[in-house]
Amino acid sequence: MNILVSTDSCYLRITETMLFSLSQHCSRPLSVWCMQGRLSEKEKADFQHYLKGKCGIRDFHWVDMFDLKGTEASFPLTIRHISLETYYRLFAQFVLPQEMDRVLWLDSDIIVKDAIDELYDQEIQGVPLLAFPNMGEAAVGGNAERLGLPGNCKYFNAGVMLLNLDYLRKGLSKEQVISFCLQNAGSFKQQDQDALNLLYGEKARVMDDQRFNCMVNAPSAFSAPDIVQRASIIHYAGWQKPWKIKWQSPYSFYWWDVRKAEGLTVRDYVILQVGSIWRFLGINTIEKWLCAPYHWIEARMKKSR
Repeated sequence: MNILVSTDSCYLRITETMLFSLSQHCSRPLSVWCMQGRLSEKEKADFQHYLKGKCGIRDFHWVDMFDLKGTEASFPLTIRHISLETYYRLFAQFVLPQEMDRVLWLDSDIIVKDAIDELYDQEIQGVPLLAFPNMGEAAVGGNAERLGLPGNCKYFNAGVMLLNLDYLRKGLSKEQVISFCLQNAGSFKQQDQDALNLLYGEKARVMDDQRFNCMVNAPSAFSAPDIVQRASIIHYAGWQKPWKIKWQSPYSFYWWDVRKAEGLTVRDYVILQVGSIWRFLGINTIEKWLCAPYHWIEARMKKSR
């Protein structure tokens, strides 16, 4: 099973947790490819040692994206928890081996809690990629309409994608993809996810099955009350991450169960304890109430512009 990820120094430990969870629920041999452009040699060595020792992943490959340096600085970054490394997945077809026909992209902020063979074996003949709808799309402003996608297109989330590399190689060149990003950068409010939807949205296979990309930041969009329990992949999309003290939620324990299986650090214990107190006291609610006047004034100033 071919797996593709990208990471940086801030997300290195989070990526380890994701791959550990995958290794616990995969009966097939894993071949992992990690795209990076800013890691130190020590970080790379430690990461590879972890995957081999803790996850049993021996077929591992670094994909250094140094040739994008200079150009990548022009890619828009308007979401605070997203780094430049997210744009690397746009270039998967150019940097992975020619004999590789498919690869499963997984964001670092997910956990795998059941087998994903059914997902990996999906039919993708004649389509660039298979992905899943962006849950809670109505609540985030109708991205398909914003980008001017045809009415029959579903705006997909890029956190879990099965890429048809053979198909993608027959399309745009690397230079054309870069040019497209630079020309359309002003419209990328959702970063490279917008680029992927603009490039492939009309031909992508968007599969309505929340089991394989259950985005717990949008519980109002759950297709069934027990979908989280049945999900094979839980995705902590958005900026409310379970490893942050402020954002311990009813769904955080799935991520922390994986971290506990890895082995908790002192820092992990602190986050768990302080996070529980934070949630019990309702500090997020108090903070929201205190900031309400500021947000009210800010909203009216935007309307008057």
